[in-house]
Amino acid sequence: MRDGAVYAGISPDTGRPMYAAAEDEPDIMSLPRAIKRAEELSRETNRDYRVPSFPELRQLFNNSAMIGGFNKKGPYPKDWYLSASITPEGEVEILRFSDGDFSTAKPSDAMSVCLVRN
Repeated sequence: MRDGAVYAGISPDTGRPMYAAAEDEPDIMSLPRAIKRAEELSRETNRDYRVPSFPELRQLFNNSAMIGGFNKKGPYPKDWYLSASITPEGEVEILRFSDGDFSTAKPSDAMSVCLVRN
């Protein structure tokens, strides 16, 4: 894509083609910071970037060999990726790209981020 985004499959949320940012964000960040960064990247590229939902994050994991560039070796928390999905308890759903394990974290916890767009 013109903005460097990489095809990542069909979004399970929108049913439309989903694209991952060309690179992960260089620093780990909390969900509020990741949302702000998505807004910044959207302005910079004229595209609508967002933090992926947990189903979209799972799609990124499933297609990670095709997409490339994900941190799969750690150290913690760099191999864990944030989603925008919030549990009823107010926790953020996260996914470890080294093995596909999933868990939850506080929204203020910093993890790796891969922004997506349709």
